[in-house]
Amino acid sequence: VKNAVDGWQRSRGDIDPQLPLPEVLAELDGYSKIVDHQIDLLINLTAGDGFLYRQQALRSISTESELDIGFTLAALLLSALVTWLVAKRISGPVSSASAIAALIARGDLDVAIPEGRHDELGDLLRSMAIMRDSIRTMMQTEVSQRRSAQARLVDAIENSREGVLLVDTAGRIVVSNSPLAAFFGDLNGLLTKVASLAKLI
Repeated sequence: VKNAVDGWQRSRGDIDPQLPLPEVLAELDGYSKIVDHQIDLLINLTAGDGFLYRQQALRSISTESELDIGFTLAALLLSALVTWLVAKRISGPVSSASAIAALIARGDLDVAIPEGRHDELGDLLRSMAIMRDSIRTMMQTEVSQRRSAQARLVDAIENSREGVLLVDTAGRIVVSNSPLAAFFGDLNGLLTKVASLAKLI
């Protein structure tokens, strides 16, 4: 140990001031490592097995620390993977159901709704399909009833003995019947040419 320390002292005293600092430090570090090694040997000789036990304990602590870090990283990666899989399994169908609901709300009643799994989300998709079919049926019934009512109204107007002329709120001619043209001889030809009551008058 004394020889190693003396060598370190001599190397420190023989430093060339012109040398760059990194080279000086590298040379001193080399002697420092030799001193540390000699001191470790001295402790080993004087302390016996206690030094070996200490070295083994330090190595065990280092190994345990590395294992702990490895297991922690593995657990984090596994939890991230599980979270991603769960999110993909749940959020994907939910976003699909949301897009389908938006299409139905905009009036697209021909949108295809997937069958879905046997869980709450699948129940929701099946309920949406039933709702879509119910809305479509009600709309078809409403359209059919309106057409039927319009047809009955046109028939009633056409079969009336009075001359009838219907206009909408913009003044456009909507319906006229045959008796109207019969009362005014040349009116029938005008009705086919003009679209507004003002022009007809």
